[in-house]
Amino acid sequence: MSRFDQLASEWDLRPQRVQSAKNVSQKLRSLIPLKDQNVLDYGAGTGLIAFDLCEDVHTVTAMDNSHGMLEEIEKKAQKAGIDNVITLYHDINDTHLPKQQYDLFVSSMTMHHIPDTKAFLKKAKESLKKEGYIAINDLESEDGSFHSMGNDDVAHFGFDKEQIKRIFEELELEVVFMDTVEIISKKRDYPVFLIVGKNV
Repeated sequence: MSRFDQLASEWDLRPQRVQSAKNVSQKLRSLIPLKDQNVLDYGAGTGLIAFDLCEDVHTVTAMDNSHGMLEEIEKKAQKAGIDNVITLYHDINDTHLPKQQYDLFVSSMTMHHIPDTKAFLKKAKESLKKEGYIAINDLESEDGSFHSMGNDDVAHFGFDKEQIKRIFEELELEVVFMDTVEIISKKRDYPVFLIVGKNV
């Protein structure tokens, strides 16, 4: 059982996580015309972003490699009577994504757990329809102290957002937004960036 399986039932009890998801969703609404899109929320966790967006779009596919997290999404959807949030187990490290299926790919605080950043973003782009958007929300470069439970499953201590921007450009994604959007305060401050690109 992964630590995310172990933490799933208590994940939403931390107010900062819930508010961070709301902040991402609100920012995406200001940048992207949400209406009848099919959205992929990758590394969806307990579905905080998925549930924030589901009323604005056609479907949200919540993908994660934690069965515990996906079970929490299913419980929440059933309790709320939500039928357009779909759960799907997926491990990006050894499986491709469906091609040209989604209008928006969003991933929040997940990419730093994935070893090959460029391969991840390439797969994300390939999952997009023409004119689709990709939104990545993650830590800026840090000293390895962010994860209080250790770094066993951490592949990157955050990112230089300019390097992520260059990968977007190499993949022919038009960067429509990039900035620091949040500071997570623990023993120190950890900046979090959001970058949004368009598949032109």
